Amino acid sequence: MFHRTAAVALLSLSLACGGDDTTEEDAGLDGAATLDASEPRDASSDARNDAGPIECEAPRVVCADRCCDPDEAIELPVEVLGAEGTVVERRFELSADEARAAYLWMQVNNLGYQNKASVRVNEGAWVDLNHDTVEMHDAERRRGGMVHGGHGTIRFRLATTDFRQGENVVAFRFNRSDGISMGFRVVRFQL
Repeated sequence: MFHRTAAVALLSLSLACGGDDTTEEDAGLDGAATLDASEPRDASSDARNDAGPIECEAPRVVCADRCCDPDEAIELPVEVLGAEGTVVERRFELSADEARAAYLWMQVNNLGYQNKASVRVNEGAWVDLNHDTVEMHDAERRRGGMVHGGHGTIRFRLATTDFRQGENVVAFRFNRSDGISMGFRVVRFQL
């Protein structure tokens, strides 16, 4: 219990303090695409972030960057912990416009080696997470990424065409252990 409590406290502290040494220069990806240094967001979220945390009137809760009903909220983190082959799913509804998303953006803790985890969107194929299948933020990639890199929590996006209007399921699988690890946590994910 101590180790989990300490890890959660350190993760919370890390996220509250910015989480890494990322600069605006670090935020780019190889090629033309660029990811924001901290998270995906639209221009309207910048003003909101300057105003402080989002506060919702009960019974509404915070869902990513807005207030929503409790039954709309996606439980985070997604803890994929246990035996090899463990699968944890999250279900959510998407509008026709939202279903056109081309990427699933993720912030994942303890993804310290390639092919440790896989992701599946709806009935699509399982995609192993490694340096060839994801577009990783430069800061994380330059510091080793999924090869026991300098960041315990890394950000990346995975291309997908498997979202659909209506109910969607994103499944996260712990593929195999290195003899030390027992899984990973998806701290955030977003289209």
